[in-house]
Amino acid sequence: MKDHISKPVDSAHLIRVLGHWINADAGTTPVIKADIEPTPAPTSAPDSATAFDLTETAARLGLDVPIVLNLLGNFQQRYVTAAADLRSALDANDLDFVREQAHSLKGVSGSLGVTTVYDLAATLEQAARDEDGEKAGHLIDELGPLLEAVFTAIDDASDGAA
Repeated sequence: MKDHISKPVDSAHLIRVLGHWINADAGTTPVIKADIEPTPAPTSAPDSATAFDLTETAARLGLDVPIVLNLLGNFQQRYVTAAADLRSALDANDLDFVREQAHSLKGVSGSLGVTTVYDLAATLEQAARDEDGEKAGHLIDELGPLLEAVFTAIDDASDGAA
């Protein structure tokens, strides 16, 4: 299924698929032209604790690095209390909330290329779906320090760009 657009979205792939389908009935050359090249594989691995690469994320999203930094700042503001909120929900045995919030965190972190958070959030979402509160608790315990490290890296990247 070549036309499936999955998250995180690769803007070059999205434009190719849209170009194909917008003019599929007309049989003409696609009207969408993009100067976005497919994202190459990263040449260096991001820091393993934070696992995000500004240049790769900017290229994949078709955005400038300052805009990605702004999005990461919004991510930080939105999820600064995530671990505590998830812990409170788990303590109240609200696994639906844990699953929903883990799903949201997974989507945003995946789109922004914060792979370590994405991976942990995906596992947490599945634990909540499986009603495995013990596993969810351990994952939430890991999430707090991980988010702190990511937020520190976002602050450092923002300070470096200023």
